Amino acid sequence: NGNAITVAGSRGKGDKIDQLNTPYDLFIDDNQTMYAADHWNHRIVAWNINGTTIEAVAGGRGPGKRLDQLNQPNNVIVDEESN
Repeated sequence: NGNAITVAGSRGKGDKIDQLNTPYDLFIDDNQTMYAADHWNHRIVAWNINGTTIEAVAGGRGPGKRLDQLNQPNNVIVDEESN
């Protein structure tokens, strides 16, 4: 099928919620939610496969070790069974 849409990072490199900065890994769950490890923005970003809902689901508060921070995430793993 030759039809495709860009659902992530279509607004160029940056730190806004609809931008990515060196994404390292993607994961798509059974509900068609896509997750990206946004390495240099220190966050995990999630959005619907149609690109309508975007949110930071982990990190996004700069690099660090607090519960609301990540430090250059490389991978994404989602445990769908226990959310």
